[in-house]
Amino acid sequence: MTTIRSLSGFNKRLEAAEHKLIVLEFYATWSAPCKDIDEAVKALARQNVDKAEVIQINVDKFEDLVDTYRVRRKPTFVFIKNKRNIYRVNGADEEKLKHTLFELCK
Repeated sequence: MTTIRSLSGFNKRLEAAEHKLIVLEFYATWSAPCKDIDEAVKALARQNVDKAEVIQINVDKFEDLVDTYRVRRKPTFVFIKNKRNIYRVNGADEEKLKHTLFELCK
């Protein structure tokens, strides 16, 4: 699991992921739902380290990415495979996040 610090760092992480599933987690430090699901996201990232790359993006620091990925709720999880957006989970729905990650990592 990686928290991006720059736009160039974000682009490097996307390129380095190659054929892995990428999960972009758009979060806000002040958001209660983001705080509530944080431990579950970390656990899922550890459990799927060989299959998926979780990249955390602070919505207050990367507004261009928020616009690019049309993020309206926090947290929002965008799933990318082979440089294509394939799915998204809006909100802190831990069960939906687990199920989606499991299905897309098959």
